[in-house]
Amino acid sequence: TFFPNPITDVVTLKVTSGKEHQISISDLNRKVIMVLKNNGASELTIDLSFLDAGCYLLNIAGYDSQSTVKHIKLQ
Repeated sequence: TFFPNPITDVVTLKVTSGKEHQISISDLNRKVIMVLKNNGASELTIDLSFLDAGCYLLNIAGYDSQSTVKHIKLQ
């Protein structure tokens, strides 16, 4: 899960503790803007203040699962 949505500057992501996930943020054309790993942490705070206002895709990929969520960045 992640919150808030829409976001202004920072998004917090909660994933399964103890499992490594790769998090990528891309625009709606699927151009990857940022890639992060949680290194097993259950909560990750991501600063997205550098993004322009608009819609973006947040992709979370783990060993046995993957999900993509659309989020909106507000200025």
